[in-house]
Amino acid sequence: MIELQDLEKFPTLTAHGICNYINFGARVGSFLTALLANDLQKAVLKADDQNIKLLREYVQWLTFNAPTEAWGSYEKVNAWIKKKEQENNE
Repeated sequence: MIELQDLEKFPTLTAHGICNYINFGARVGSFLTALLANDLQKAVLKADDQNIKLLREYVQWLTFNAPTEAWGSYEKVNAWIKKKEQENNE
């Protein structure tokens, strides 16, 4: 389970979004969805002033900490959400 302290270098709202996405399959906003889908162009366009500066750190964090099945394409993001929704309903 991902904890907020694992993401302390990121803005609080973004860290909450990542935790809730990975732990529970919660849908996230357009920036995080693009980031999780590995869509650099959209992530750059959707990032605010704080998050644009942290793109490298996000990718490093995802690479070394996030489940590989949870990120990398829109298909993986949608499958992760569906998987977590099913787990939460059991």
